[in-house]
Amino acid sequence: MSGSGRSDNSQSELFSPMCSVTAEVSNSGNECWPKRRFLVCASSMQLAVLGFVGLRILGISAYPFDVLTAVFYITFVPGYTIIRLLNLEVRCFFRRLLYAIGLSISFIYFTGLITYSLLSFFGIERPFSFQNLVMTISIAVVLLLTAYHKRKVASDGTICPMAVNRRDLRLFVVSGLLIVYTIVAVWLLNTVGCDGGIVVILISDTVFASLIAMRHCDRGSVYPVALLAISISLLFHTSLVSGHLWGWDVHNEYYLARMMQTESVWDKSLLYNTNSMLSVIMLAPVYSTFCNIDLVLVFKVLFPLLFSLVPVGLFLYLRDRIGTRVSFLSVLFFISMYSFYQELPQLGTQEIAELFLVLILLISSDLSNRAKQNLGHSIALVLFSFSLVVSHYGVCYLFILIIFIVWILTRLSNRLLPKVDTDMRITGRYIALVTILAISWYSYAAGSSPFSTIVGIGDAMIGAFRTGFSNPYSSQGMAVLETAVHTPVEVLSQYVQLFSLFAITLGLLYLLAILRNRKIHCSLLMFGLTAYVVMLAGVVVPYFASSINISRLYHVSLIFLCPFVPLGIIGLAHLVGSALRARHRIQYRKTIALIVPFFSLYLLSNSGVIAEVVGGEPMSISLNAAMDYPRFSSEEVAAASWLALYRSDNFQVYADAYRALLLGEWNIGNTLTNNQSIPDSYLYLGERNMITGEALFVNRSSGVLTTLDVYSISPLLSEYNCISNVGKASVWSY
Repeated sequence: MSGSGRSDNSQSELFSPMCSVTAEVSNSGNECWPKRRFLVCASSMQLAVLGFVGLRILGISAYPFDVLTAVFYITFVPGYTIIRLLNLEVRCFFRRLLYAIGLSISFIYFTGLITYSLLSFFGIERPFSFQNLVMTISIAVVLLLTAYHKRKVASDGTICPMAVNRRDLRLFVVSGLLIVYTIVAVWLLNTVGCDGGIVVILISDTVFASLIAMRHCDRGSVYPVALLAISISLLFHTSLVSGHLWGWDVHNEYYLARMMQTESVWDKSLLYNTNSMLSVIMLAPVYSTFCNIDLVLVFKVLFPLLFSLVPVGLFLYLRDRIGTRVSFLSVLFFISMYSFYQELPQLGTQEIAELFLVLILLISSDLSNRAKQNLGHSIALVLFSFSLVVSHYGVCYLFILIIFIVWILTRLSNRLLPKVDTDMRITGRYIALVTILAISWYSYAAGSSPFSTIVGIGDAMIGAFRTGFSNPYSSQGMAVLETAVHTPVEVLSQYVQLFSLFAITLGLLYLLAILRNRKIHCSLLMFGLTAYVVMLAGVVVPYFASSINISRLYHVSLIFLCPFVPLGIIGLAHLVGSALRARHRIQYRKTIALIVPFFSLYLLSNSGVIAEVVGGEPMSISLNAAMDYPRFSSEEVAAASWLALYRSDNFQVYADAYRALLLGEWNIGNTLTNNQSIPDSYLYLGERNMITGEALFVNRSSGVLTTLDVYSISPLLSEYNCISNVGKASVWSY
């Protein structure tokens, strides 16, 4: 916000629609795929998949061509066919790509669910076998292609190539090299333990993002491609660590997916919330079985690749509201948060759910445009909403809460605020539809476990309010804020996080201040205010944040709050400029130059690079090999597998807090609460237990906090006998 004409022109992109960004797609109808060409290509893909299936049955290996063909086929062909069948006019290449992938996942959900239900009803023992999946998916795709062939559509322009020039090619090369180098750096980490390559790639991500942000570009392909490359690099630098799964929830997800894949059994009586999530029960087994991919790679590679589309979709959603550069900076802040690349790679269900959340925002924007909306957009919105419900219960509950509050605020704003472009119309009927879908599904699957969870959380919150917050540990968010910091690096990280929260607050106030003077999209402000309230509730309201973990709650809130960080800094610059004389006001371009260094610092601090460089202890799995963490070597996995195969059903299996997570892949792990021996039990010791002679015990649980204390395992081993020793992992029997 400047006094000079130049800065006013630069600032004019803020809050201006950017739907017609040049060079993003070719709008020439001659370059779009007609119906005949699309049907020929889709049919050729179908025949190629069946051909590779035949070779697989004959025992002839066509790796990796069969895998790549199957992945491409099941990820794109159903979705693009549904786009044409619904007559969705989507000219933006990246928007159409996201819709196609989302509709393909919805197609897998419905096809897998119908296949399992029908074949189980007719008494077929293995409804999810390879042959059955190939048959049902192929038949379903052929039916879609036939329906599209028979239907008369107004336009065939649904697959337009992205216009590419020489400068774009250089960008694509750099983006590709960034991803390749990330894979090489993680390979060096896994094989020789060298984390120097990880530091270099994280710095490269920061420099690459800063260069893109500093240079204004009117070519629409630059920012999505850059965000996609940076997102994949950040996700891969953690998800590819170790040859096996790491983290918390992912092991339970793996157990359910493997049981569905190997035994074709969906035991709805298992009281796991994830047992009702089709992202685990259907999507992972279908990709693994149909495409002949190891199930571990589905969670470590495929799910992060799908999740990397979330920043691209978020950029497309924000670009139409706050301009290109500010949208890029907003999404850059979103992916710089440590939860994006350190927590979400171990949460396959939430990765897929957030993809559908962004797709709902995009398709809702299309529906608000009277020139675009048709019945197809409404059907796509229903499909994405149902897919969100069956992907992750926590994200679904938060989404229902947010849109309900936004609906109330929108109705109030129609009376209290001037007429503004709301750009997204959330109706009571849509809220009722999503709520009914959620209640119906969560009451049906997994013994109503997700529904019972939300009821239990509500009951605990009401009880805490009645007792006047007598338990100081009932709020997970407050407990996190009160965590003591000791080292200078931790202090720096804390101040960086606090400043980002301060910027979000300023951004909301700034948008409220200019609401009457500038045409903005009211929905952006409504979603931001609601997410801000939800974030504060995670700190204040007892037992609220602990339902999905405070960091995950903050991550979901950032989908709606991330644009207010750069907007807050812009508003602060405007405030400082207004306090000075007009000739000293800070120009818009200089404001962008102030935002970029802060975001670079934010990424380097969150990723652990600063701690690594100054000799501290980074809290990153890829930069701190000495940190005790739920990651496991091949020897630990082999010992756990042996125990699951040869154990006696009359004996319970125990391990410390982190090693018990690995045993969850066979649903046999119990966590030790003290260092006392337990009769008729097995004791599983991992590599760290064997080297240090210590273990993590769950010593105290108070409210939402669980304390893990380190104790010697010598008292335990004196009463147990070693029955199996696999390298640095062992199994003991009492």
